[in-house]
Amino acid sequence: LVYDDALFEYMRNHRKMFFSIKEWNDYLTNGGFTFAYGSRFHGNMNALNHGIPTLWITHDSRTTELAETLHLPRITYKQFESVKSMEQLIEYCNYEETEKHYPELWENYKLFLRENGEIILYFKYGKPISLGGLQIERAQIIQIFLSS
Repeated sequence: LVYDDALFEYMRNHRKMFFSIKEWNDYLTNGGFTFAYGSRFHGNMNALNHGIPTLWITHDSRTTELAETLHLPRITYKQFESVKSMEQLIEYCNYEETEKHYPELWENYKLFLRENGEIILYFKYGKPISLGGLQIERAQIIQIFLSS
């Protein structure tokens, strides 16, 4: 175990630990974040769901495959080791491929849910969205497709 006094002091003063998803979501909503990065897939997805530009640091095949499938901005851990500044990380955070492939991914997802008798939830970045004039709040579950 490597012990670094400065790192320990920083973590002691700045770390956040959450015991509920609501507490975590509130922190992301009200924290004034402009960028997120990390190797934890679902933690990054939560940041992205709150409208925070996010970069995935892929460190294993599972994270790599998920990020590639969804066309999410990503770099390998090896690339991350050579990064010298936050600005460099932000340069990697490009959503052009994500946006280009999103409609097809969304249709595939809806098809999967239809075929498996599940419901579809609509939300974007933790904010309400409008679907054909219907205002949908984040916490609402809209039951659209049910297979018999």
